[in-house]
Order: sequence, then structure tokens, then C-alpha cells
Amino acid sequence: MKYLYIPLIIILFSNSLFAQAYEEKISNLSCILIESIDTSTDINTSMKKCILKAKFDVEKEFPELKPNLSTDELRKKYTVILELLAKNCKVLATKKAAYNKNIRYIRSEN
Repeated sequence: MKYLYIPLIIILFSNSLFAQAYEEKISNLSCILIESIDTSTDINTSMKKCILKAKFDVEKEFPELKPNLSTDELRKKYTVILELLAKNCKVLATKKAAYNKNIRYIRSEN
């Protein structure tokens, strides 16, 4: 009986590893795409576009990682991806600071 628990634990553990790999791959690719964002445009909108492009690219390259999720589960994944980006993507903070600087110090036309 105890031998049945071992495969079950391995399956559950590997499933969570694939889920984490999916989110990490999307956040890593998003960070690379964020590097090319122009700071004169809205950073949040551009960041969402980068995340979507990264999601489609990861699912195209790794179809086995594509989860079949409900809308609420996708929102949770999106939140996790945003957290990973905030934690691991230093370029995002730099781009946001540059965008805020552009917004605050817009030259007058006078």
C-alpha cells in the first residue's frame, strides 16, 4: 500500500513543477520583451502586450506546458507572472522609472 503513495506523490510534485516552469518561462520571456519597450508609451499597456506575446510564444514552443484553465485560474496565473516579473525583472523597474520621469517632466510648448 505504501508503494502506491510514492508514484502519487511524484505525479503531484511533477505537476506543480510543470506549472511553475510555465509561469517562469512566460515571465523570463516577458522580461526580455520588456527591454524593447519605448518609455514614451504607457508601460503597463506595453507590459501586458509583452506578457501575452510571451504566453503565446511559450505555448507554441512548449505545447505540453499549456494548461487548460478557467478564466479565474488564468487570472491567478497572470498575478503570479506579474509577481515574478516584479521580483526578477530589473528592466521593468527601470522602464517604469523612465516612463514616470517622461510623464512628470514633459516640456512645455511655450
